[in-house]
Amino acid sequence: MEINLTQGDSSSLWLENADSYTRASYGQYMLGTADSPTLVEVQKSFQAQRVSKFTLLELEKPDAFSEEKSVDLAIVKGARFAVESLAGMLDRVRQAIRPGGYLLLMGDKRVETRRSSDASEGSSKSDNSNLEQSSTIEVLTRYGLTGAKPISGQGATNAYLAKVEDDIAEKGSIEIVRFREPTKNTTFVESSLQSLGWDLNVRSGTLEGLSSSNIAVVLDEIDAPLLSTMTADQWSRLKELTSTGCKLLWLTTGSQMDITNPEAAMIHGLFRTVRAEDISLSLATLD
Repeated sequence: MEINLTQGDSSSLWLENADSYTRASYGQYMLGTADSPTLVEVQKSFQAQRVSKFTLLELEKPDAFSEEKSVDLAIVKGARFAVESLAGMLDRVRQAIRPGGYLLLMGDKRVETRRSSDASEGSSKSDNSNLEQSSTIEVLTRYGLTGAKPISGQGATNAYLAKVEDDIAEKGSIEIVRFREPTKNTTFVESSLQSLGWDLNVRSGTLEGLSSSNIAVVLDEIDAPLLSTMTADQWSRLKELTSTGCKLLWLTTGSQMDITNPEAAMIHGLFRTVRAEDISLSLATLD
């Protein structure tokens, strides 16, 4: 998505460089302009571009973008880097960018021209620039845009790139199925998953309620082989686990590539056999 905030700006940073393989492989593109005459010029210039949409911006409306949380990259050109101007614009643009997506914010070239023409500022110009940079990054961070940093290129003298924070609340839950007591390593993995936003439900006993809608993870073979030493009760529990239809991920260490723990490789063969008998099952291993 590209947004031109400056009236009369009919350029496209993305499409005018679409000969690049990376840029030409986009899935969908939208360009918004600040006024109707510019929109007409944009349509004339880029109407031949595939899967492209051109629209008149109405950033004052709360629902300015229908592309809620679907945009991978938003390019905003002509931004005024006053805090009050940024806040209103970012509140709406942020809603269109998916978690993990990026925002490229480029300053108004007319403002930059006026600044560069004033040679009497001396060292105070650098001080003001640093102050502006700090406040801009602060506002970007406030609106969930992390790692904001100033960049240069493509004729931009005042531009920032930032990433939209991952919405960890949307990650959901994982069923941790244990066949034996946890170890230091398995506990560490569980803690890491929780820190990334996953809600863990640890099952040391019953598998009741587990179904195809659940994601289940087995960590027991991270430290030592399990299948080669399984008891009858553990084997029955494994059969029950695979029959639930849940999306199952089984972790091992040293069972593939540089093999240091060959007994842990048994699960790969077992899952291949089970999947051959029932192709609807989602069984995966990770070494």
